[in-house]
Amino acid sequence: MIKTFTAITISLTGFFAPLTTAFLIAISLVLLDTITKIMVVGKLEGISAIKSKKLFQIIPKTVFYMIFIILGQICHDYVDYDIPFSKLVLVGIIGIEIYSIDENFEDLTGFSFVKRVLQFTKNLTHYKSNKK
Repeated sequence: MIKTFTAITISLTGFFAPLTTAFLIAISLVLLDTITKIMVVGKLEGISAIKSKKLFQIIPKTVFYMIFIILGQICHDYVDYDIPFSKLVLVGIIGIEIYSIDENFEDLTGFSFVKRVLQFTKNLTHYKSNKK
């Protein structure tokens, strides 16, 4: 019984070891998004508008992200070893969370860094196309 438990533990540790960085990045971004949203609600609606029911939504969101990262690793291991599915999933998560953090930041300050970057790239491509 103990040998079986040890073997299962070692196998799970070996499976989840490459995913620890992805898990930490996803959790950090969810926490940063939550903190910025709390700041927005506190500034715009007051401290009394912050509800624990709304804060509880970060738990299913985080679990959902973890499941997708794990499914990406399973696809990487068993479907196609050459495609880094878990990294692609992490890029999607980063994009979603960065956009959400930017929306919160824009509500706080009126400045959107994502819109500025998109406008800069649009101007840059427009400049290059006019130069030819």
